[in-house]
Amino acid sequence: MNTDHARAWRIRRGILRDLDRRSRTGTSRTERDRCARAHRLARHLIADPAFWLSTTSRDLERIA
Repeated sequence: MNTDHARAWRIRRGILRDLDRRSRTGTSRTERDRCARAHRLARHLIADPAFWLSTTSRDLERIA
């Protein structure tokens, strides 16, 4: 596994962890729902490592 691939999967894991935490502890119901939808999307999204290197959890919230 090359370093970019490993780095991309670490980033993905961090994004999933962030969205999961925010879906449980968000300040508003809308934020929690939005983060939960983004978390479900990210969990099922198997993308090219370059995708994970260039995206953030906020990007996934906007998509979801």
